[in-house]
Amino acid sequence: MGDVSRSPAAPATTVDDVLRDGTVDSVFQPDMRMYATR
Repeated sequence: MGDVSRSPAAPATTVDDVLRDGTVDSVFQPDMRMYATR
């Protein structure tokens, strides 16, 4: 939401969708860890 600028690797829409869906791609796995740490 507010960490969108912190994640230039992927758009917030995709990250939010993946987080809500519960499905994490191997490419987004490292990005998801950063989001889960916030």
